[in-house]
Amino acid sequence: MRGTARGPDRNSAGQVAHCRAGGKEAKLWLYPSVRIAFCDGFSRVEQVELVLVVELHVETIRSAWNGHFGESDDGSL
Repeated sequence: MRGTARGPDRNSAGQVAHCRAGGKEAKLWLYPSVRIAFCDGFSRVEQVELVLVVELHVETIRSAWNGHFGESDDGSL
């Protein structure tokens, strides 16, 4: 569903990264800025580290996301 409280789906505004480690899970929005959308088990310090690591690689992640969903780097189909 597009435009829900959870965010739009399958466009540049809906790009997410999933992180999992040792039974912990997080989902981070990639647009317009990297931020935690969901977290289960990661401490606040770990969440900050996740955001920093994803920010460091956000362009690579966005490009891979777009390639997977068949979109251009600007989010258009």
